[in-house]
Order: sequence, then structure tokens, then C-alpha cells
Amino acid sequence: GPYVVKDWVPNQRVVLQRVDNYWGTEKEHPVHRQYPDQLLFKAISDENTIELQIKQQRVDVALNIPTKTFDRLAQSETVEEFYMMESGLRDVFTYIGYNMRPDGRKHKPIFSEQAVRRAFGLVSPVDDLIQEYQSGRAKRILSPVYPASKYYNDTIPMLPFDPDSAAALLDGAGWIDSDGDLIRDKEVNGERIALSIALSYPAGQQSFADMMQRIAEEAMKIGCEVKLDPIDFNLLISNMRDHDFDAFFAASTSPLVGFDFAQNWTTTSWQAGSNYTGFGSP
Repeated sequence: GPYVVKDWVPNQRVVLQRVDNYWGTEKEHPVHRQYPDQLLFKAISDENTIELQIKQQRVDVALNIPTKTFDRLAQSETVEEFYMMESGLRDVFTYIGYNMRPDGRKHKPIFSEQAVRRAFGLVSPVDDLIQEYQSGRAKRILSPVYPASKYYNDTIPMLPFDPDSAAALLDGAGWIDSDGDLIRDKEVNGERIALSIALSYPAGQQSFADMMQRIAEEAMKIGCEVKLDPIDFNLLISNMRDHDFDAFFAASTSPLVGFDFAQNWTTTSWQAGSNYTGFGSP
């Protein structure tokens, strides 16, 4: 390629050095272009650091800026003078994954029940989260398929924010507060377990923390305890692969073209694929 790796510090930076006498110099395709002598890619996860680096003009290009940070930068005279800012829909969606095949010891069989999964969805105020923390820029979708794809099914009913229906679902499934501690519980496989889960998400972004806090508050109102678990991104990915979680908040891509659903959704991909949640049914 037109550049070669000169320096690489995990989770901090990657430096690429221009290759002299590169064979593709005269080629017109963009993949052959080489302008700067050096390219420095910084890994910055903290929202405040990103904002400060841009205001101090210490970066030339910044991607995936949190919405609230983006809004503040848009009001900066310095940013207005020296940067061009753009926002738009991407082929990335965020979601909460439930552990549907827990080990039964460290992670209890809570989300193995469809009623619990649906109840949790009914108390997740997605539309409010989009307005409050994404400034209304995000688009709610009905499935992991990109909305512009011919595979996208736009006839699926959108799950509403309905705590009363969520509570009724849990009542019907036998999840009740038997000991008066305000947290529902149920006897499963001979063990009485509490409707209490840990929700993991990438640490370092305040918007993520705020959204998860809002979901936890709504869940607690119907007797579901959600313990927030912000962790390092790499550890989160590792836990997802090892199925070491109750629930996680993460992002994934939704390709514009057709793709093989087996990697994420078949039962065979649970052990050696990206089916982290253990999704699968007859």
C-alpha cells in the first residue's frame, strides 16, 4: 500500500509513514493516493478530550463525535472558522443484547424468557433517548437490516414505551415481589432468583451512561433492578465473545448490500461467531 505502519500503541495511536517509490503512485484510484508524509490516528474515547482537541485544533479530522459534543462544537467560533462539520445517518445501529443462554451460575436464566425480554423492551424509552441524547438525529429501526435495503421489513409493529404492559407481562410470567424488597423474583429450576441484572456498556462516553441510567430508572419502576456496569471497550468485546454478561449495550454495522445473516443469528455461531446473545429457536 501507499503507507506502512511506523508506530502502533494499542488504544492510543497508529502512525503510518508514506512509502517512497510506491508502485501505485500514478494510479488514479483513491486507494493509491498518498499526500501527507505521515498519518497519525488517535484513539480518543473521552468526550471532553475530543472536544478540547478539536477546539485547540490538534486534530484535522474527527469521526463518531458524540451528539451532545457535536452540538457544543457547532456553537464554537473557532470550530466554525477552521472546521467543516457534517452529520448524517450511518450504517451503524446501537442495541441492547440479552444473554439468552446463561450459565445459570454467574448469570441467571432471566433473559431466557421471552416475557422478560419483551418487558425490558417495553420499559426502554427509545424515542425519548433519541430526542434527549441524540438531538433527534438518530433514526429508530425495526431490525438489524439497513432501512434502505430491500430486505428491510417496514411492516413490523414498533415496540412502544408501555411500562403497564411490561408489568403485566412479568406478572403473567410469575415474576412477583415475594419478599417486599421492591424487586421481583421467581423460582427457576428450584432456585429463587431476583429480577436483577447487570447492564454493561463502553465506559468513557457520558451520553451512553445517561441513556443507560434512564433505562435503569424506568426498569426499577416495574420491579426490575438494573445495575450499571461501564467497562473498557476491549473488555466488553471479550465478555460478549465469552457470553460473560447479563445484558450489554453496543453497536454493530448494518451493510447497505445483502449479507450473510448466519454470522450473527444462527445457533452454530454462538460458540464460534458473533451470535453473542445465543439467539435461536426452531
